[in-house]
Parts: sequence; C-alpha cells; structure tokens
Amino acid sequence: MLVGFISPISEGKDIESKLKEVLQGYTVKNLRRLEYAIADGFVLKIFLFSFMEMPDYSIIDYKNTDSLIVDGWIFEDVNQSGIEATCGNFRAINVDLNNRKILIYTDRFASRPLYYKIDKDKILFSSNMKFLVPFSQYNEISEKAVSCLLFLGYLIDNYTLLEDIIYLNSGTIMEIRVDHNELGVNFKKYYDVNMYCDLDIGYEDAKRRLKNLFFEAAEKTFNKNTRQIFSISGGLDSRLVTYLATQIIPKDLVTTYTFGKRESLDVKIAFLIKDFLDVEHIFFDLPNLDILLKYVDDAIEYNDGMVVWSGSIAAIPFFKNFVNSKIFSFCHTGQSGDFIFGSFLKGELFLQPDIEKLKSEVICRHISNYSFFQILKSGFPDLWSTFEKSLIFSLEKLVSLRNECCIEKLLENWNLINRQERAIFNSYRIMEYSTRYSSLFYDYKLFNFSYFLPISYRMREKIYIDILKELLPQELSNIPWEKTGSSISSNFLLRKISYLGKKLLPVLLRRLFPGKISSYSMTPFKYLLVKSKVFDEELSDLFNSQSKTISILSLKRNGQTFQNLFSTIHSDIILFRIYHVLKVIQKLNEWRKAE
Repeated sequence: MLVGFISPISEGKDIESKLKEVLQGYTVKNLRRLEYAIADGFVLKIFLFSFMEMPDYSIIDYKNTDSLIVDGWIFEDVNQSGIEATCGNFRAINVDLNNRKILIYTDRFASRPLYYKIDKDKILFSSNMKFLVPFSQYNEISEKAVSCLLFLGYLIDNYTLLEDIIYLNSGTIMEIRVDHNELGVNFKKYYDVNMYCDLDIGYEDAKRRLKNLFFEAAEKTFNKNTRQIFSISGGLDSRLVTYLATQIIPKDLVTTYTFGKRESLDVKIAFLIKDFLDVEHIFFDLPNLDILLKYVDDAIEYNDGMVVWSGSIAAIPFFKNFVNSKIFSFCHTGQSGDFIFGSFLKGELFLQPDIEKLKSEVICRHISNYSFFQILKSGFPDLWSTFEKSLIFSLEKLVSLRNECCIEKLLENWNLINRQERAIFNSYRIMEYSTRYSSLFYDYKLFNFSYFLPISYRMREKIYIDILKELLPQELSNIPWEKTGSSISSNFLLRKISYLGKKLLPVLLRRLFPGKISSYSMTPFKYLLVKSKVFDEELSDLFNSQSKTISILSLKRNGQTFQNLFSTIHSDIILFRIYHVLKVIQKLNEWRKAE
C-alpha cells in the first residue's frame, strides 16, 4: 500500500502531518517513509506500508533514474523488460529527478488500483481512496457514484465516490513534471485493448501457441517456494490453473480452497475436482447472512466502496482466520478467463456500432431480466437519467477509439475495461490486505494473444474447451462444468440443452417458491436477505440515520413509490444495493473524520 503527495516545501509539513493522523487510525505494518527534493522548491513524500506481516513493496534501482518504487509483485526482471512490458500486479512510481519528473504507473489491468487528487500546486495519490477523503472538498457522495452502484453494482470509467478524487485507469502513466515553479500533469495510455486488432492465425497454430503460453504464464506466476492456495469452483478456469499447479509445484505445497453452501452445484463440483487432484483442501461453509453482515464494513474498507459486496465477502473470514502471509500465497484462478476466452460473446451482433444498441446490450447482459432496470427507472427517474448519461458518455468514448469494430467486440472491450477492472478486481482486494497473490491470467502475453484471436475461435469458449480437452486428464474433463451442468467432453448441443435447463429451472423455482435458496447458487446472498432479521433492522437504522441520502435516492420509507418498488420480484436485489449505498455513505463520513 502507499500514499503520498507532491507539493511546495512550505505546505509539505502540514500535508504530512494530516496524512500521519489518518494512518494512525489503522494498524499498518512495515511503514517506510521516503522523501525526495524536487527542483523549484517542490517535495515528493511517500509512505509505504502493508496490512500484513510480509511487506508487499520494494524499491528497485531502475535504469538511469533515481528509483522505482513497486507496490505489489513483478514476476520478471523489470530492468530487462521495462516497467511497461513487465508481468505482474502492481502500482509503481518512477522517480526521475534529473529530468524533473515523477511517473506513476498502474499495471495493464489495474489489478491494484490507484487514486489521485489534483489541487492547484499539489497532487495527492494513494492506493486506497479512504486516505484521500479527508482532503476532499466534497461532503456528499457523487450522484454518478450512487447511480452506478444502484443500476450496475459498481463504478465505471474513472469515477469514484467523490467528484475530486479520480481513479487512475489501467495501463496508464501519470507523468508529473516540475517546471518554472509549476506542476504539469500528463496522462499516457501505454496499454489499451482498443489499440489492437484481431490476429490472423490458423486455428491449430492458435491452439499450439496458447498451450505453450499457459505453461509459460504458470511458470512465471506460481510461487514454487512456499505453500500456495488455489481457489476452486465448478468452472473451467480454476480446474485448469490448479491442475497446472500440480504439474509445476510439489503437491505438498498446493492447497485448494472453496466457499459456499454444500448443496450448491459449484461446491459439489469443486469437491470432485479436489478429490481427483488429491491435494489438501479447505472448505469454508458460507454462514447465514446475519453472520456475513458483520463483515460488510471490512468489505467496503477493502474495495473503497466501489463495488457492491458480493461473494467475495465470504472470503474475508477465511483470509482472517486461515491465511498467514508468512506461509501462504494466493493464486486467483477465476473470472479473468471469461474475458480471455469469449464468455461474453453472444454471436448475434456483428453490426456497426450504434450507441442506443450498445446501451441496451450493456444493460441486458448485466441483468438477464430487463424488468429489473424498468423497475429501477420508474422508482429512481433522476438517478436513471444520471446513470444513462454516464453510460452513454462511456460508450461514446469507446466508439471514438474503435468505430470500425462490430458491436460484439465493443461490448467485450467495455466489459473488460469496466466489469473486470472496476468490479471483479476490486471485489477481491481482500487478497491485497492478507497475502501475496497472483494469477496466470495477469500475464499480458497470454492475455494479448488469446483475447485478440478471431472472434469465431473464441465464440462460446470454443478454442478454450478444445485446449482443455487436450491439456486436462480425461477424468478431469469429464467432471461437469457448473455453467452448463454437463462436462466439456459433451457435444455442443448437449451442453446447450443442459445450460438452458440449468438457467431456467432456478428462475421457475424462484417464482414458485419466493425466498428459497437456489441450489445452483454458490453465493446466494440475495436469497438469504428475506430470511435475515438483522438485515431488516440494519436497513431501518440506516434509513433513519441517512435522511440526506434518502432524499438523494428519492426514497420515502413509507411512501407509495417505495412500497411499489419493493413489492416486485427484484426487491431483494434492489434492497441489497440500497443497503450498500447507505453503508458506503456511512463509511465516507467515518473516513472524512479519520483525521
């Protein structure tokens, strides 16, 4: 973790004093202070620290500059590859005093986010938004943030909870120069999926290259010197990654981990996989929601409130109780593979871009039932207007970069930039607080090759499934795939029929038996809401204490709109998101008073 600033020397002591007060509110470890005198009376000060026993930062002699400060993990020789071409999950600051410039980097996927605030002649930056909140000029949460959390469940583009604190997007260099007693700031994208076009390569050659890249990425990212935990579920990514680990790492250093309800299909499949691999396994039984609600504050602390807490909240007690950063490292095995291998490609919209069509497709593909958005639109018309403008602006920027693309590819790029970067990676920031972590899907050589294969190869995970059939032992291939309910060895038609049955059955059961937990759901929080007395009590307390927020949301606890809104089939999801927004505002007030 890090927090720092560049300012005139005359203001540096006051800012540093305030930052120290903020940090004293947290149990930070391995604290280190760096100070650099910059030309024309400016000073750069950086605090490096961690929340675990093992420091996760390093200071490297980098080329001809003063130093490279890396917060996170790099898996290659950075002096040989260069920071812009290295594999890892990190934030980095390159101090180049000879040229009067400071370069602040995010990695290619912003797997470790960074926030900044520019205020006239000073710039503050931090790995955690909460450390910048006491310096904000805004006292209320951004309406854009509320609308995104309510309608999508996460923030998009470079939005944060407050208007004057900005998220530094993935693959970006923030260049700060001191010239004639003034700070100048420029931003450069050194990596952007919109820079690339699909590769021209034969199918068999693509398969061969991909298999080699998988092993190369695994060799780079797996930690072979200490015990490593691999999360497994009923999906394809986790079984592939964990199987590769057993081929590269001694089995006594491989531990698998699953959380959920024992009756869920995901968990049942995970147990079959761990039995086949014959490795140590930890199962964390998902407790009832009343117990998990105790960890909501922690979840918001970890992800800065940027994404509605979800399945990742169940990982918090696991990491707190089981993971020792001196012994374990963690390999994140899932979800990124969805973007690499075409899980979000539908194969229907190979048309020229159209903003309205793009907008409706983003909405439909996030919530399979379009009526959810219709209910929210009628209940929160002002917030819908704000969200719609934000989404259209985001899509217009994308189209301006890739207007020769078909809608299908643009939608995939938008999901990668927003859904993965802002939602998935932020959801799992508990790992950053607990242990060293990595993922072979962070390897940009693997990503670049697989993501830019022709769409026809990636449609319905075609090339991925074909590779898995060749890489995995037959017994592992025959274990069902949670997404379809059948094995990848089955033909496409059988997988499709099984998938439709698995998809439609829970919907039917939910309509027939409202409030029941779906046996297919690995993390069925929304089904547990209706059974939680604690949730109802907390929600009522939040409504009573956050009257200003209620006016922002245009809600009245006893009003007609409220009653109509929450008598719908989607009331559990809506309540879930409103609860999160109210908790985030409560947290913002705490962070603001941290000093």
